[in-house]
Amino acid sequence: MTEPEAFAQLKRDLTVVVSAEALFTLTDLCGLGPDDAVASAVRTARTLTGAALR
Repeated sequence: MTEPEAFAQLKRDLTVVVSAEALFTLTDLCGLGPDDAVASAVRTARTLTGAALR
């Protein structure tokens, strides 16, 4: 995969993590409070970004 393709894929992956639907799922279905839901999304985004940069 070329660098531009990898970057485009990372952007799509991160879109899933930072979407409103993801936060609704974390709060409504997983029972997290707003701050914990955001922290979880941030942690997941960091993990995806770190994996993409390896």
